[in-house]
Amino acid sequence: YNGTGVSKDSMQPGDIILWDTSFGNTPTHAALYVGDGMMIHAANSNDGVIINSVSSWERYAGRIVSVRRV
Repeated sequence: YNGTGVSKDSMQPGDIILWDTSFGNTPTHAALYVGDGMMIHAANSNDGVIINSVSSWERYAGRIVSVRRV
């Protein structure tokens, strides 16, 4: 709940994207928006920290619960 909530359309580099990957409407994953529709996050223990597009995660991995600017 820290920081200021911003809309997905207003994301700026450095904003924190909170994801619900379990479809329970609770944040279960966090990523850092880096700009140009891309985010950096710790994907899993095999892939480590990677850069993905936000839209690909929305299609396949979960939904955005909140975007926070701290």
